Amino acid sequence: MEEEGALHEGESSIAALRIADEIEIDGTRRRAVRLPLPDLPTGYHKLEIVRAGRTLASAMLIVTPERCFQPNLAHEDARYWGVVLQLYGLRSERNWGIGDFGDLAEAADQWAARGAAFVGVNPLHALYLATPEHASPYSPSSRLFLNPLYLDIEAIEEFHVCEEARALVAAADFAGRAGELRLHDMVDYHGVAAAKTRVLKLLHAQFRRTGEGHRAGRGRGYENFRRERGEALRLFATYEALHEHFKRGDPGIGSWQQWPVGFHDPRSPEVEKFAVGHAERIDYFMYLQWQCASQLAAAHAAARHGGIGLYLDLAVSVDRGGADAWAWQDLYALGASIGAPPDDFNPQGQDWGLPPFNPEAIRKAGYSAFIGTLRANMASAGALRIDHVLGLARLFWKAGAAEGAYVRYPIADLLGIIALESQRHGCMVIGEDLGTVPVQLRHALREWGVLSYRLLMFERDSAGQYNPLGDVPALSMVAFSTHDLPTFAGFWRAQDRQARGALLEALRKSKVAPDGVDPDAELDPEALGRLCHAVHVYLARSAARMFAVQLDDLAGATAQANVPGTPDCAPNWRRKLPLSLEAMSRDPRLPAIFGELAAARGNAPSPDADSGR
Repeated sequence: MEEEGALHEGESSIAALRIADEIEIDGTRRRAVRLPLPDLPTGYHKLEIVRAGRTLASAMLIVTPERCFQPNLAHEDARYWGVVLQLYGLRSERNWGIGDFGDLAEAADQWAARGAAFVGVNPLHALYLATPEHASPYSPSSRLFLNPLYLDIEAIEEFHVCEEARALVAAADFAGRAGELRLHDMVDYHGVAAAKTRVLKLLHAQFRRTGEGHRAGRGRGYENFRRERGEALRLFATYEALHEHFKRGDPGIGSWQQWPVGFHDPRSPEVEKFAVGHAERIDYFMYLQWQCASQLAAAHAAARHGGIGLYLDLAVSVDRGGADAWAWQDLYALGASIGAPPDDFNPQGQDWGLPPFNPEAIRKAGYSAFIGTLRANMASAGALRIDHVLGLARLFWKAGAAEGAYVRYPIADLLGIIALESQRHGCMVIGEDLGTVPVQLRHALREWGVLSYRLLMFERDSAGQYNPLGDVPALSMVAFSTHDLPTFAGFWRAQDRQARGALLEALRKSKVAPDGVDPDAELDPEALGRLCHAVHVYLARSAARMFAVQLDDLAGATAQANVPGTPDCAPNWRRKLPLSLEAMSRDPRLPAIFGELAAARGNAPSPDADSGR
């Protein structure tokens, strides 16, 4: 049966079918035969083998396209550029101490007008609303849902009709606190969460009084959202309510494994009883996800004015104490952690603390969790970066102090599903393939139309010289750095004369090097800005399909977003940009930079680019 319901029937004699393979299972030789099938469209279909009216076997039959989606906005060889940022670090004159979806829409509008085809952000996955200090977007509670701290509270429709909420926000003490949160150079997650949840509770109560009663309008939209997200939404919201409940009773409780044992099973009688008694609170968490999805979709629509839209990031896995691991325990190897084997830099290997998918379990489940994760993250994205794309082929599993081993994954199946969802959502796919990646995997990714991810600071030969940009494949995204590596300013200040000289030599060969830069000298901010400008023009001239500029570099940030391996001694995932959105809209340097990037990429900004709209 086809995904849309069309039925195909046929008869075959097993003896007449062509043998495809012979294998031995438990000492018995088994034969695999080829079953002729009709031409089917791409999609998720159901295959049943029936004899004498009895179903002998059934399976999902997934028909995939040959490649992932590729846009053709201008011409076949079009090359695009955009900016990437940490959403929490966006400053504005109106947010409440953390960049929000409203800021993201404004940023998208601002840069699309100047020629940017996309705006990239850190993973926006749901973390823990009751534990806001858990700030790493790469260790989420759920990859299926979003972080409510990114909500633009004053853009929610209920805010405009809820007198109590508007009075609270207008009060001098609340307004003063929001102003303080804005002024901090680091995100105060506790302060932001306290301010936002205080108002969100009022807005949800307002919605329950008015919105749900109007089934033809806003209430209908909410019901549609709940129906579309189904069981996954119900389980996530139940987890959030339980996490909040047990955390309130004992602040030391940090994961569902520490709950009373009766609540470990999401389908237990204890959980069902809790859900009945806390239905309104569970509804609150579903309401927040509805608002998150609506506001993210609006930001994507703004970014689409540039062509591609939002460029989102998919973390490699989830926190073992979070909602996804609780709801789908049978699909995760909860006793293992993803990591990396020992090497010269990490003699003990690496343990990332995240449980891997069990490849056999997800296959037997028809890849439903993998499909759902892709759909949730592609719904409001024109491009999706898959963190540690090597995990599609193999992951290094560690269990406690054990050395660990590589576990293989069904890469052909996973890439086919990615291509199918990519085409359905009109979403490009970028694979984070930094480090040592088997040649066969890079070949498979290229065949499936997954873009490679190339960073300039890694594009050096054994002598320390930068590889020619002509060596960068067209099917790739290039950037200078990323969130786990130094900003341009941090890189220049930390490098020795040889490394600085190699970079300047590469710029001179491309005739973009600024005058008077001495590799031995410390540069003042203005000179450093000119050099950063030149590096980005240099990168923009590459043949890579996509080119990303870190907003941290344009704003002159010196510290990187995350310093790996320092969870307790560095303010990771908290640093804000030095400049606000409003200041960047007025910055006289940016029109020239954006204009040169657009020219180097072969596209041009809109006529009103200098207005910074």
